[in-house]
Amino acid sequence: MVMLVLSDFRCRSRDGVLAERHDSSELQRAPVLEGGASVGRAGIWVWDPESDFSYWNDVLREILGVGPEVEPNVEEWLEIVHPEDRETARKLIESRETGGVRYRIVNRDGEVRHVVVRSERVDTITQDGPERYMGVVIDITESYQASTLVADTVESISDAYMVLGRDWTVLYANRKCEEILGHPRDVLMGRVLWDFYPEALETPFFAAYRDSMENRRSNEVEDFYEPLGIWFEARVYPFPDGIAVYFRDVTVRHELEAERQRMLEKEQEARSAAEEARKQAEYQAKHDSLTGLIGRIELMRRLEEACSAGKATTLFFLDVDRFKLVNDSLGHAMGDQLLREVGRRLEEFRDHVDVIARFGGDEFVLALFDRDQGIAALIVQRILEELRRPFSIEGRLLHATASVGVAESTPGMSAEELLLNADVTLYRAKETGRDRMVWFDETLRDELHRRVEVEAKLREAIRYEALSMHFQPSYEIATGTLTDVEGLTRWTDPDLGPVSPGEFIPVAEESGLIRDLGSWATGRVAEEAATWQKNGAIPATFWANISTNQLVRPDIAFLLADQLEHAGLDLERFGIEVTESALVDDAKLAEGLSRVAGLGVKVAIDDFGTGFSSISRLRELPVDILKIDRSFIAGADSEVGVETLSAIVDLAHALGATAIAEGVETRDEFDAVCRANCDRVSGYRFGYPVPPQELPGEVEWGQRRLLEETPS
Repeated sequence: MVMLVLSDFRCRSRDGVLAERHDSSELQRAPVLEGGASVGRAGIWVWDPESDFSYWNDVLREILGVGPEVEPNVEEWLEIVHPEDRETARKLIESRETGGVRYRIVNRDGEVRHVVVRSERVDTITQDGPERYMGVVIDITESYQASTLVADTVESISDAYMVLGRDWTVLYANRKCEEILGHPRDVLMGRVLWDFYPEALETPFFAAYRDSMENRRSNEVEDFYEPLGIWFEARVYPFPDGIAVYFRDVTVRHELEAERQRMLEKEQEARSAAEEARKQAEYQAKHDSLTGLIGRIELMRRLEEACSAGKATTLFFLDVDRFKLVNDSLGHAMGDQLLREVGRRLEEFRDHVDVIARFGGDEFVLALFDRDQGIAALIVQRILEELRRPFSIEGRLLHATASVGVAESTPGMSAEELLLNADVTLYRAKETGRDRMVWFDETLRDELHRRVEVEAKLREAIRYEALSMHFQPSYEIATGTLTDVEGLTRWTDPDLGPVSPGEFIPVAEESGLIRDLGSWATGRVAEEAATWQKNGAIPATFWANISTNQLVRPDIAFLLADQLEHAGLDLERFGIEVTESALVDDAKLAEGLSRVAGLGVKVAIDDFGTGFSSISRLRELPVDILKIDRSFIAGADSEVGVETLSAIVDLAHALGATAIAEGVETRDEFDAVCRANCDRVSGYRFGYPVPPQELPGEVEWGQRRLLEETPS
């Protein structure tokens, strides 16, 4: 900004009065504007308002573009002033205001020039002389154009721009500056910056400004200014009278950077979460969620790796004995707790065993690599002993034992084969009494192959109804009357030949085929009983053996009722047999038995005397017949044997049931049964299981023999 102060000058007026005027060298000086533009020529004028006397020197006339012929006066002056500035000039003249003002004038060539007019009131020599005014007119056209260009440039830049004097006074602020700082330029300019922003004195901005001001060097600084809530980026440049500051609001950039950082952090979190999820999924794929041991997939991988590497592998296939009883009687939560504790105890052998895994359900697998057989046997014995110790779970002591099948790998054997060998050996351990270890041998291998073949053939036989039903009669001893007919499933395979029930029934139980087999058997017995009934034969109850898997089904009563209705058989002419051992402490089986009895169907307990059921429990069951196991019949060849048999008969009568002696084969056995007061009898002595078409003849022969041998 240009400011020219005129004072202490003298001039001589038209009437010869001498006045103070300034040295002309001061008037001709050209102050420098920012940007390097210079102030132009200066013309001098004098004006006497009372006489309207005016004086313009030659420089002024040159600036105004008028020659000697033009009389200097106010009206001529106003004619030269630009029309848009003329009214302003008139008012200033009329008000006699002194000081400086910028005008535009139009010279003789019609060119618009920019001038600064500066006036001062001067006193005459005599104190009572007229008032007069003297001043200068400075042509600033070139400077104005240059400064306008600079100002326009500064105003047009995207940065805020501010000039600070050495006393921190704001000398200039562009439009962007006032926009960012929130104060108009006319308020900021001429004031100390820190009066508006005292908090900035404690920030990096002040430190940078002061360094540039004191050490005359450039600085760059970027920081967050809390009072305005803005991130600033500032560049500071020194100049002789202060510093120039370019600054901008970079809040958006910081927000974008912060957002990008947040996105990066989120991406990193997502990657970390994905990696954690991958590790968790990998862990879960390898480990059992209940016990924390490795699971089946990881077990098979390690076994396959060992077999491929030719390692001698000893495999323990372990099953918790009677675990189903815990689940059914105490609930699955208690069962899960027991499995966790079993897993924990197995973990205690980690230093002695190479692999410990939960195979599924209540089955665990342990493996040793390149170990002596004697060491393996010792480890198994210690595991069995450890599992015999009671488990304390939720304040309850549980006793659980385990059965273990042990198999050893041979060169070229796959992991599947090794596992299968151990599995079949495990079943042998359970069949021979549980809580023991059994080692695999070639005999078991042959049995395994046979079992696999029997299962496959049995599946086909059930599907295509290639089974048959034979019937064996029972009689009332006192009268020889036919009372009961038991249906017995028979199977002869084209390749395997005759397969005994003792072989294919366990296979059906283990493979899950027993339900389909049992359903076929009950339906077939019902159909034959209905035929017997329609033919008007001797009234008798036809019995079908039913498995525990069938009996625990909630819909067992409905299924039986549907089969009997479909066959057209009276309900009282049909009964089911279930082994005594299946009923021991099994509430669900007892419930199923009650549902069946509720239909009016009779119930018989088969193989009685071998299941160790309690008398109190038997009293709660709907039992119509107790079928005494053959072991008691064969053992009745002494007085003790007869007395034992008599006690069982008395028990049956006390329960309100009828006693049938099964499996009678000799005359001596029949005599013992009669002495024990059994109610009914069956066995090869009085009739074999025969096809349905042969049953009438077999019954006739059996009755005749019974009457011949019954004591009178």
